[in-house]
Amino acid sequence: MFEEYIPICFAVEKCEKIQGRKKFQKIFYLAKRAGIPIHETFKWNMFGPYSKELASEIDVLCEMELLLEEGFQGGEYSYILTDEGTDFLKTSLSAGEQGAYGRFEKILRRLNELGSLELEKIASIAFLLDEGYEEPYIKKFLEHAKKYSNEEIEVGTKTLLDLFGQFKEL
Repeated sequence: MFEEYIPICFAVEKCEKIQGRKKFQKIFYLAKRAGIPIHETFKWNMFGPYSKELASEIDVLCEMELLLEEGFQGGEYSYILTDEGTDFLKTSLSAGEQGAYGRFEKILRRLNELGSLELEKIASIAFLLDEGYEEPYIKKFLEHAKKYSNEEIEVGTKTLLDLFGQFKEL
């Protein structure tokens, strides 16, 4: 019944803490792009790919007290799994599903190591590539819309390619 909440609870459990709503969104977009079966739809937003569905599901999980949204520290909220959330995850994931989530766990941990600004840049580049835009357009767009330098875009593109190279190995 609550299948859509399993990946979210799993992500928070494996990351131990996700610092920031923006980071949460970017982790899920990039994990979906890496082939993890995430059902949420992402659209372009001021901060890159964004899913209203994911935002709503996180709010519901907080209301159900499966996730705890901790205070506004340094301009960001943070999310941890509650004891109820851990119990929900244990009863919802079969042993077979836990094995299937092994790749997801490795991707989550790697993405959670990155800062939210780095994730925003990488996810923005990935989203625009996925939408079929050519590199010259992406560079001009991000230079104008996000004030990224050409060097920042090149580093972000390289990081994106490196990450997805690592994800293929997982």
